[in-house]
Amino acid sequence: DPSLAKGWYVSGFLLKERYKAERRPDDRMRAMDMLETALTVPGGSLPSSWQQSATEALKYLSSSCHNDVVKGVQGFQPGQEDALLALFDRHVQAEKALDPRWSDTRERGELHKNLAKSYRLWFETTGNASHFDALVDQYERATEVNPDDVQAWYNLAVNLYNRGVAVLKSWDHTTSMFEVMAMEEEFVAWLEQSLGPLEQAHALEATRKETLKGLVMVHLALDNEEEEARYKAKLAQIVEGR
Repeated sequence: DPSLAKGWYVSGFLLKERYKAERRPDDRMRAMDMLETALTVPGGSLPSSWQQSATEALKYLSSSCHNDVVKGVQGFQPGQEDALLALFDRHVQAEKALDPRWSDTRERGELHKNLAKSYRLWFETTGNASHFDALVDQYERATEVNPDDVQAWYNLAVNLYNRGVAVLKSWDHTTSMFEVMAMEEEFVAWLEQSLGPLEQAHALEATRKETLKGLVMVHLALDNEEEEARYKAKLAQIVEGR
């Protein structure tokens, strides 16, 4: 029944207009639900002009969700990621209703990488290990979303490597021999964790100099002489253009 689709459209459009004026999140969500229903309700279709209007209204609301996610990342506070991801998911649902072929892979991967960077800033400020764990989790989620994202793999590796370096830098004249031994073990553990992501980044882009330099540094620090020499030779070939 076309009148059913029209009813959903009118209700959704009016709520969209009220959202534009008053910015009530509940109005936005209800408007999106109604407009999606108007565009997809079985057995009824909107006149072409109404269809265009409903599509534009839903696009506007979807974009507003995405913009709010971007703003949320810029002013991010730990613990807000669930709300941001839920808002992002609502944006994705709307985009897929408008075009079932639409893919959220790139946007979702960027969101996880940006959340990781936000957690990095928090970790640098607080030193709270849970913020570092969240950073790692966000980069890992980015690689799950897009396993071919070289930058996500590389950034994950760099953060793990830097965590190990920070352990060594915390030594001073008051550090006991037993503490030094424990720190060395922790340093090695962080570097070993960084190897997997570095190798994955290298497998995806074998001529990337930053990744090769990272592999040389990690194997040097771990006393893996053969691997260090192998990656050094590869790096030299690329630098020399061979």
